[in-house]
Amino acid sequence: MTLRDVVMWKKVLIFTMYYFLFSYTLIRNGIPYAIFGYFIYQIYRNKSTKLIYLTPFMHISSSTLLLLIFHKHRKYMAYLLVVCISSLLIASVGSTILNRAEFILIASKINDYGFSQKQTGIFHYIYFGFIIMLSIITWIFVKKRFWNPVITTTLLFYLIGFFINPVVGFRFSPYLIVGILFMNIDISKYKSLNGLLNIGSLILAGYFVFTLYDTHYF
Repeated sequence: MTLRDVVMWKKVLIFTMYYFLFSYTLIRNGIPYAIFGYFIYQIYRNKSTKLIYLTPFMHISSSTLLLLIFHKHRKYMAYLLVVCISSLLIASVGSTILNRAEFILIASKINDYGFSQKQTGIFHYIYFGFIIMLSIITWIFVKKRFWNPVITTTLLFYLIGFFINPVVGFRFSPYLIVGILFMNIDISKYKSLNGLLNIGSLILAGYFVFTLYDTHYF
């Protein structure tokens, strides 16, 4: 799969930001991220893939986004609201009421992230600013198309995750970034801009070197 309708700078951005993260840090998350990326790409092109059903068995966090399977349903936004509220309720009281190991594990993870800032650094807040800026720029270019089920869902979960703890938000950010970058946009309409961004993407080599150093020497 070469994704010929995804311009080079977008591929460079995704590779630079996530290669070492998926290869050395979030190893179990890497395959679900890749499957969801392909699934999101297919959604924008009115297709789908059954591989998406495998993701919860690889990492439980991907279960929250399985709702996107129903993205064509006319009441999707209502479903999204119900899932968000239900998830918060389950996370807060599920381990007490149901007393199951799965809920205890999830609740303890949320509690650890929510009340511990030791894993949080200035990078996570800079990254938050980058995500918001990217979202605003995308909205300026595509207007109403921005509020599609993919971006609405991934942006909402990213913001909820960030306010639980920036680290949690960071874990959800790949879904949002892929959702933005894989939008089916007429390449010829922005040919000059894409050409400049293709050249400009070379500056990401600096970030790639930084992540190489950070992954291997810290």
